Amino acid sequence: MFFETYIGSTIYEELRRGIRDACTERGWVCDFFDARFRLEAFLASKAFARYRGILGTVSVFLPARASWERLAARLPCVDLMIVPPRSRAHGIAVDDGAGIRAVVDHLVEAGHRSIGYFGMGREPFSVERARACLAALAQRGMAPSPVWVVGFDAATGMPKGGAAAPAPYTVKGDQKTERTLDAQTKQFLNLAQRPTALVFESDLAARRFIRAAGALGFRIPGDLAVTGFDDNRFWDGPPRAVELTTVRQDFYALGVGAVALLDRAEKGGPRFVERQAPRLIVRRSSLRGPLGEAPGEEAFRAQVAPFIEAHLETRKLSGLIARKLGMSPKSFLAKFSREFGVTFVRHLNQLRLDRAAGRLRETRDPITRILHEAGFASHPNFNRQFKARFGVSAAVYRAGRGATGSEKGTSGKGKNA
Repeated sequence: MFFETYIGSTIYEELRRGIRDACTERGWVCDFFDARFRLEAFLASKAFARYRGILGTVSVFLPARASWERLAARLPCVDLMIVPPRSRAHGIAVDDGAGIRAVVDHLVEAGHRSIGYFGMGREPFSVERARACLAALAQRGMAPSPVWVVGFDAATGMPKGGAAAPAPYTVKGDQKTERTLDAQTKQFLNLAQRPTALVFESDLAARRFIRAAGALGFRIPGDLAVTGFDDNRFWDGPPRAVELTTVRQDFYALGVGAVALLDRAEKGGPRFVERQAPRLIVRRSSLRGPLGEAPGEEAFRAQVAPFIEAHLETRKLSGLIARKLGMSPKSFLAKFSREFGVTFVRHLNQLRLDRAAGRLRETRDPITRILHEAGFASHPNFNRQFKARFGVSAAVYRAGRGATGSEKGTSGKGKNA
């Protein structure tokens, strides 16, 4: 078994943790293999017979895809993140269209009326994101100029001569792709007329664009608002100068969900595809206007967001904030929902669960103490919400965090995933 994390980010580590924890809860053993694994040899040797099923992130453009489809005809398989419209494998991924539509809604609400799109790939999720953005803009009568759409045809939403990068979840940094992105950035910034906002297919592309634009003297968001997708946390490179507005994929939950899907697939039946709900994360990169001249809604978020995070354990927090802002509770909650794109209760619970998960990872404090300090009043409510968010109980989540990336699973037909 071998497993290497790619592109200096945490995506695969989060997926791997989710898969491992969900397997542990079921008493399954899981082996992990990365892109160096020869799928065609695995298929030919019939080594797959010792597994109850396979989870895979397999590009539709690699030769290994044909082997993957043949494998899916022999035992339950689940496509993870890269889910083509037609496949023998079941599939699980984020709802890419919903994520992009949330981004467009946010930008329009922030006052942007000229929005472009920057794509870098050709995988199914790449096409879905591009088409969702173009459709959302067209529905508002804001169809972008063709030169504002990079990597895709503005009329059809199909890939064209863009960076044409392989899937950004499966490759190391590609210097050719990075050079292409830099060239496209310069070409875009040299346009006589540019949009006020640019939606990127991924954080990886947005991050590279921001870096290249900064080197050319452009300010993000002062000269251009930018959004990404994935809420990817990177290990390499310099600290981000601009906090990126993005769409959060819960990669841990995707891993947990993939195992649950495999469990379901063993019972047979037609192909099914699960789409998990994304979450819009609004940060500074999508401000409208020069840096430091935030509009009213950004000022509201700038005041409220840090106060919430500093008072997660406070009871009746919405009422306290409303009083401090001189607003009625009803007006505050309505404004919060408009500006944050989510209800106050849901936002608060997400933050509390994130804090609890962090404490579970980083400390050995009793779970009861952790849940109370995170702001939960009762153990049953915490357990219910934690499992709904992360797919496993708090105890299983904690137990799975300490394992290393080199653990080896034992074999045994019917026991491995």
